Amino acid sequence: MFGLWLHEKTLRFTDNHFTCFAFLEAKLTALEEFRVQRDNLTEEKDQLKKTLEEERSRFARNYDELENNLVRYREKIKNDSVTMIKKMACDIQEAGKLCLTATVKEAISANIRLQDEAWIIYSFITIDLASLIVICIFYL
Repeated sequence: MFGLWLHEKTLRFTDNHFTCFAFLEAKLTALEEFRVQRDNLTEEKDQLKKTLEEERSRFARNYDELENNLVRYREKIKNDSVTMIKKMACDIQEAGKLCLTATVKEAISANIRLQDEAWIIYSFITIDLASLIVICIFYL
């Protein structure tokens, strides 16, 4: 009976240890899987950090490029505006000269007309005076 009891006790002990070992082996396997998952996630996190840094640097370069383009475009617009204003000023000055020239020409033409009219009137007066003198001399 003692042998049976001892045998039962040994079987229970062996079963308990086998169950304990199986449990520990399952835990060890789970722990190994957890370590593999952790390594995979750490690697993925590092890859995402690297990708994020690349994206940030690309966006920074694009932003700098856009800002430089904006500055160049503003300078181009400014230079084009200055050029256009200078051209308009030259055109206005030229138009003013043309208007002044036209005004001077018109004044000269008006002066010539007045001189011609004065000469015609003077001619009539001298002719009339001459005829009047002739008539006076002739009739006297």
